[in-house]
Amino acid sequence: MNQTIDIKPNTIDAEEELSSPKKLFNKNFLLLWQGQFVSRMGNSLFTFAITIWIRDVFDSTTLLGLLGTVAGIPVVILSIFGGVFADRFSRRKIIIICDLLNGIAILGLAAIFFLFPGSPDIIVIGIFITYMLASTIISFFGPAISAAIPDIVPKSKVTGANSMGQISGQLSQFLGPGIGPQLISILGYPLLVLLDGVSYLFSAISEIFIKIPQEIPEKSKKLKDQFLIFKQDIGEGLNFIMKNPGLKRLVLISVFISFFATPITILLPFFVRDFLNANDNWLGAMMIAFGLGNFFGFMSAGIFKIRGGTRCKIIILFLILQGLGYILLGLVHIPYHAVIITFAGGIVNGFILINITTILQLTTPSNIRGRVLGVLTTISISIMPLGMGLSGYIADLLDQNIPLLYIISGASIFFLSLYATSGSAFRKFISYEAKEEMEPTGFTYNIRTLGPSELYVINQIKEKE
Repeated sequence: MNQTIDIKPNTIDAEEELSSPKKLFNKNFLLLWQGQFVSRMGNSLFTFAITIWIRDVFDSTTLLGLLGTVAGIPVVILSIFGGVFADRFSRRKIIIICDLLNGIAILGLAAIFFLFPGSPDIIVIGIFITYMLASTIISFFGPAISAAIPDIVPKSKVTGANSMGQISGQLSQFLGPGIGPQLISILGYPLLVLLDGVSYLFSAISEIFIKIPQEIPEKSKKLKDQFLIFKQDIGEGLNFIMKNPGLKRLVLISVFISFFATPITILLPFFVRDFLNANDNWLGAMMIAFGLGNFFGFMSAGIFKIRGGTRCKIIILFLILQGLGYILLGLVHIPYHAVIITFAGGIVNGFILINITTILQLTTPSNIRGRVLGVLTTISISIMPLGMGLSGYIADLLDQNIPLLYIISGASIFFLSLYATSGSAFRKFISYEAKEEMEPTGFTYNIRTLGPSELYVINQIKEKE
């Protein structure tokens, strides 16, 4: 009896396999990481400077909260469309164009600072417009970056790539709070804004040399057909989420945690000045501590290979600790204690962020990854702008009793985390483990089982030997 067994390579196209990355630090990833690191450094200085400028010139938590609301609304509305664009158009071109437009917008704000130095009302209008433009741009930039990462690094290195990306963000965060107060006094606000605009242009130039493999679907020439396809794409992204119970639970907790966490960051400059009775150097120290904590959280997620079940337990524990940390922050009166709490909070936040991002990327097929991540972004931050606006307004109503708002926010996150993580579907989803695929050989093996007569002949030969 004869039996033929064909062992064939995976169905991945041979050309695609040959061009796939074999290591994390390949040329494409390094160029992307380098450009993003420079632009994030500039943006860190920019964000810190604008926050201090608004606080010192207007002394209004309402205005600061309103700025967060204005910046958040475009992301909520447009991220779902940005995800579709990331699947339908070149992710590389989207990334380059977005950085270029960001640079131009911020350079425009720098011009307003230079031309109208004694007109804070004109400058603040320019700030609001720039923030709206920047958040509109990030709605398309974010899904394109997230969707591209798994295609420019090996699957086994996606967690490491996400960690490196977040590490660059946190390293840049050290720069803003760390030397922001000194640079404001030395260079002034206009030059700091100018530097941020230039950093985005540098990032765009760096990204020109990146190659991102992507299968772009054929586009219909008729506008009506394009609209129908666009609508269908959004529906597919939403349908993918709705069919996954664990992912739905994750979205639910993300919505409410982002809502209750916004007062912590929006009101931090006032908390440091009015309740810790500390200067802006302590504000910088807290932000650096949070960034340093994030750094350790990212590193631990990228270096240590934690299996699904253990990772699930750690994420649940950290979600609960996150709420408790906000409560503690509202109870402290000593700057040193606040710095320690923010450092621990950074570790928790960094570990959760990297692992959740990686799970989302690996559980979503590449051809719909952009639209799914776009829908997720839209849903998860859908009420965050409302939280920003309300936090500033309520703080002014409560005579800026910020510690009370911190305690309420922390308690809300604590109980929401207990509820959300109690579901088995959620625990199963965040316990996901990627299975490494077998490397294709590039050709076919034919294995044939010898028949009885052939085996008899071979045995006779061996006996004679």
